[in-house]
Amino acid sequence: MINMRNSFKLYQPLVMRAANYQEFIPQGEFSNSIALFYQFQMPSSHHQLIAVPDGVVDVVFRCDSSKPYAKVIGSVLAGRPLVFTGGYEHFGVRFFPGQAGVFTDELGESFIDQEVSLADVMHRGGGFVEQVVSRPGFYERVQMFLSGRFSMQEKRREMPEWGKYLMQRVNEQLGGLSIKDMALETSYSPQHITRTFKSYLGVSPKYFCRVVRFQNAIELIHKQPFQPVDDIIFGLGYFDQAHFIKEFKEFCMLTPWQFVQRNFGKAAN
Repeated sequence: MINMRNSFKLYQPLVMRAANYQEFIPQGEFSNSIALFYQFQMPSSHHQLIAVPDGVVDVVFRCDSSKPYAKVIGSVLAGRPLVFTGGYEHFGVRFFPGQAGVFTDELGESFIDQEVSLADVMHRGGGFVEQVVSRPGFYERVQMFLSGRFSMQEKRREMPEWGKYLMQRVNEQLGGLSIKDMALETSYSPQHITRTFKSYLGVSPKYFCRVVRFQNAIELIHKQPFQPVDDIIFGLGYFDQAHFIKEFKEFCMLTPWQFVQRNFGKAAN
């Protein structure tokens, strides 16, 4: 079985800067489906957070006991703002790529670049949203989610093992794995591989490779925010500085220098 936790970087750096942000990484039987749980507070005066492409599906609960609500958020195709109700805590669950079908009644293609009410895609377990939201704290909500939803799931549809293997290989190659190489390594045709990626992830293998490369760039910047940008460009296979800046801004709505300045206080060289 492919270990998903060792295979993916799933950064949402601008969400992680939200007020009172905290997260929890599950272990055991859920660790290959759920990447992490998280929670943040949305101020009354602010209603948007910038999301970046990560290839995954999140379920986010608005912790309003009088009017509980939850939505499924698919990976964005380019950086863009997501709207959250101000004045409330928001509790989130981030699934690994290709794992939307272990929780909802749909696959990843149904959610790509979309926000959908959880009630529309979860047809079992009435009252589940209210049960999660009613818990008094972050870790109580984690426990309620795990004991409530996963015990009710009757049919889990997840990426086949060979697809998980290819996603792992893409990450090992920092996004530098061609569809031809994927076909050679699995003996599946490029057409079948593309159909499977689009069904479970909502994007083509080539686009998924771009997302993985970008996520690795984010990780490198977080580890060494003031390193020369050329180290990132050539280490991840970007053609040149212009290519790197263009793709980074497309995915993050910021240039690399703006991103470093916003997160670490000054620009890289």
